[in-house]
Amino acid sequence: MNWSISFEPLLAWPWLVAVLAPLALLALVGLWFRQRGSVLRFTALLALGAALLNPVFLDEERDALKSVVAIIVDRSQSQDIGERTK
Repeated sequence: MNWSISFEPLLAWPWLVAVLAPLALLALVGLWFRQRGSVLRFTALLALGAALLNPVFLDEERDALKSVVAIIVDRSQSQDIGERTK
């Protein structure tokens, strides 16, 4: 059993960046100047970003495959030249 996380965003990546980057900048400026409610704004922005990224947890069950190796033997006439067969 393999667990992995995948993102299936509700918006295209360029749109996500265009929406979240200015909001993140404003939230960080608020934190820098220690404005009231800036921690709450930043937390809300993180929640919004997580919701728009739409994380999906995948549980995969795979059967183990047997190891198979192909062996190729060259028995053409060119292998009889000189000491190649030894």
